[in-house]
Amino acid sequence: DDSSSKHGPPPEGLECLATMEDITLEDGNYVEYQTYPSMQWHPAKYEESVILQLHQDQFSTFVNKVKTTDCQAELRRLLATGPPIYISDKHALPLPENG
Repeated sequence: DDSSSKHGPPPEGLECLATMEDITLEDGNYVEYQTYPSMQWHPAKYEESVILQLHQDQFSTFVNKVKTTDCQAELRRLLATGPPIYISDKHALPLPENG
């Protein structure tokens, strides 16, 4: 099935998990993300403004947590995971098992 390797319209009734706004092509707030190694496109469950905020903030949030944590377990988890290279959110941008 090659259908997910191409862009598509937002699913009917898609709502942003953060703002609860409708996500539609007409509103211009629909975002898709691509996963590896399948290279398939998936509808994001956040609207565009939330994705842009994640893009702007995730790296600086990581650096700030590393600098300010006083919990060794948290520091070990942060360093094991490493800095964010890609925008990620386990709820709005879930990664399928096949990538």
